Amino acid sequence: MNVCGTCNAIVDTFNETPEKRAVCQKCCSTKRSHDCAGDIKGEGARVFMSLKARMKDPGKPYIEIKNCLDINRDLDKVVEIHQIIDRRNNWYYKKVTDYENGSVIRYANKPLSDHTGHGATKINNVVDCKNYVEAI
Repeated sequence: MNVCGTCNAIVDTFNETPEKRAVCQKCCSTKRSHDCAGDIKGEGARVFMSLKARMKDPGKPYIEIKNCLDINRDLDKVVEIHQIIDRRNNWYYKKVTDYENGSVIRYANKPLSDHTGHGATKINNVVDCKNYVEAI
């Protein structure tokens, strides 16, 4: 359900686009508040919610925020992930903790320009490694 972020009135957002938001009929605000709820029944059922936000100009987002629960396949554990990528201020933050006991599995808080060898820049195989070493 989409509600006005100012007065909590229900707002029809069916034809809304990011460039042109519908105006709240009650207070004329374009702010939004989003809620979700669910009811899961059954033994062993688990639900993982995630929040991802991006702020962008045309092109790449200048800030990306991710807060979620996920399953770490290497550890076979549920982990909590908090991540911020701030391109305008050249900053990278990521904290991964064990959901059950809260122990920190991974922590990074550093300039984004120092965060290399991960994601798209990760060296995945011997061929990539040789090309990387030759490029240096």
